[in-house]
Amino acid sequence: MTDSLYDPELTPLLQMSGEHIGQYPTAEERLAWTMFLLDEVKQFLSAAEYADYLAGIKREIDARQAAGG
Repeated sequence: MTDSLYDPELTPLLQMSGEHIGQYPTAEERLAWTMFLLDEVKQFLSAAEYADYLAGIKREIDARQAAGG
């Protein structure tokens, strides 16, 4: 996965969303908003694409956890 993602419209929106989600006081609230975002993306993908998307997210999370972060 690349660290240099940038889109002039999407990047600021996601940065602002991340800031807002990060300010919620509980992990449950942060998770709920993250899942909301996944549900928003799901609407635009086929079932197979969504399954691949979730598998990719899980792979990236597993790699980050294995790296200690």
